[in-house]
Amino acid sequence: MKKISLLDCTLRDGSYVIDYQFNSEDNFVIAKALSDSGMEYIEVGHGLGLDAQNIGNGLGLAREKDITYVETAVEAVNGQSKIGSFFIPDIGNTDSISKMAGVGLNFIRIGINPNEYKIAEESIKIARENNLEIFCNLMKSYIVSEEELAKNCSILEEMGANKVYLVDSAGG
Repeated sequence: MKKISLLDCTLRDGSYVIDYQFNSEDNFVIAKALSDSGMEYIEVGHGLGLDAQNIGNGLGLAREKDITYVETAVEAVNGQSKIGSFFIPDIGNTDSISKMAGVGLNFIRIGINPNEYKIAEESIKIARENNLEIFCNLMKSYIVSEEELAKNCSILEEMGANKVYLVDSAGG
């Protein structure tokens, strides 16, 4: 039987609902509760990923810095769960991947559109250099054919992604 892994993104995706205002105590308490319940992967940070609050464009300022979210979650789970962050290459800076790995980040989810897979290459390389588990999150999977999706998933795997998966925010 195959093992099923679950990833909880309450502390990242859930931040949209509260205008990115999880504080470090919220982050610690929720990460600890998730870990204590057996959650394998816990994603933390700004809803739009690493560095989103630094670029302006009305994306919203998170209550805490990316590093605070990672550090408090790592402390809360005490090695029982893996802590990760979302990263969109057009928003984030790859230096942040290394910085977060330095404080205990275990995985990164790289969000890209399936027709723009090439922009993930540098992020994957940096994540690999930092021994992170790499997930490629192909957003808007409806914009390319099934054949192109399959081809691009294979290319991302060849680049070094551990897992590649499709999402469809439009409900298609």
